[in-house]
Amino acid sequence: MVLLLGKKLIHQTVRILELFEKYPQFRNKDTRIDVMTYEFGEFTKYFKVYAKEYEVLSAGYIAETRICLAALLIQIELFCVSNGWDINTLRNEGYEHLIDKINEVEAKEGKII
Repeated sequence: MVLLLGKKLIHQTVRILELFEKYPQFRNKDTRIDVMTYEFGEFTKYFKVYAKEYEVLSAGYIAETRICLAALLIQIELFCVSNGWDINTLRNEGYEHLIDKINEVEAKEGKII
């Protein structure tokens, strides 16, 4: 992915590799998995707990939810880059897998969830 920051185009992987140079601990896969689990838990808390309790999430909760999701996404990307996986390829593989599952469920006349 290429990002426009100011007037400069930057490849996201380059940004992550620069982080790895400055903070080599970001390559620790066990820590990345722990942080991903934590961030997903926080994200889930806002949607599954607070949304039920308050019926509608306030702007503050929505902002926190977005931050949790953004943190989860960057942790996933750190994990991918540290494994040498291209996140765009992985995303495409996920999409193709989803389409395969949809076709499988529809062939069995099941319910898409």
